[in-house]
Amino acid sequence: MVLLLLSSVALAAPEFGADLSAGIAAGALLGDWPVPGVHGAWTVRYDAFLDDRSSGGPRLGLSVIGTGSAFPKQRRRELDDEGQSDEAPFTFLEYGVLAILQTEPEDPWGATFGLGLTRLDLSDYYGGRHAVPVFNLEAALRQRLGETWLYVDYGLRTGWGSAGGPDGDWEDWWTLRAQISLGFHLR
Repeated sequence: MVLLLLSSVALAAPEFGADLSAGIAAGALLGDWPVPGVHGAWTVRYDAFLDDRSSGGPRLGLSVIGTGSAFPKQRRRELDDEGQSDEAPFTFLEYGVLAILQTEPEDPWGATFGLGLTRLDLSDYYGGRHAVPVFNLEAALRQRLGETWLYVDYGLRTGWGSAGGPDGDWEDWWTLRAQISLGFHLR
């Protein structure tokens, strides 16, 4: 009986789904420190779903994302000890997790919605590193490429975070990005 039970468990097909994508983005980081302007970025993500892509209907999942600086770099403004303004480009790295809901993955066009938390790491913030926790919302249109496992995502992501500044006061940070990614269904 134990052998029968083990063999039936071993033959059961997994029901999870997964996607992997990479792309480019254009956006802005807004706050007291960055100069208003546009930056370029790279982005990668791994989506894990409770259901396989062929299961039909919407899928609930978790997305692990990473985004970092690319050309063009946004600029930042700092005041030195003498009150003089200094501008220079800065780099960032943002990574975290989102809970996502995706419409029917087999349709030619679909949508993905997500919300979650990321960490925005800024290099060279007043001479050191600075981390900002960010709450994110995202929406994307997904175009399936023919009858293949490939797709293109056209997405928007925005976020808000707050962290202590160099003078001890809390600073608000806002992110806004438009991105396009090429991905494929792993399962």
